[in-house]
Amino acid sequence: MHQQYVLPFVAGWAALGIGGAVLLGQLRSPPVKRIVWRVLTGLAGVIFLAAVWLLDGSIKNLLFMAPPVLLILLLNVWLVRVCDSCAALVQPRYLVPSNFCPKCGAPLQ
Repeated sequence: MHQQYVLPFVAGWAALGIGGAVLLGQLRSPPVKRIVWRVLTGLAGVIFLAAVWLLDGSIKNLLFMAPPVLLILLLNVWLVRVCDSCAALVQPRYLVPSNFCPKCGAPLQ
């Protein structure tokens, strides 16, 4: 295990989480918010897989973790929606995407 990568991973993960939350909270344009959401989701997956590889150093564990991380990324991109009226991020309940925005009541695509 490579201990020198733990602190940079935790700092990068925290910066991505806090910075992403602040950025997504400030964006009011639904198309831009969709793009930023997808980029942040992909970046989180890449950082996580990089951490698996750097902390363990084996390709076997990286190949073991890649399919579940990819599945989670695809589900996040596919199920989380952005309201066209109020630009709210609408997360699914029980893996079922919502048809209406809980914030403003507008129909979702």
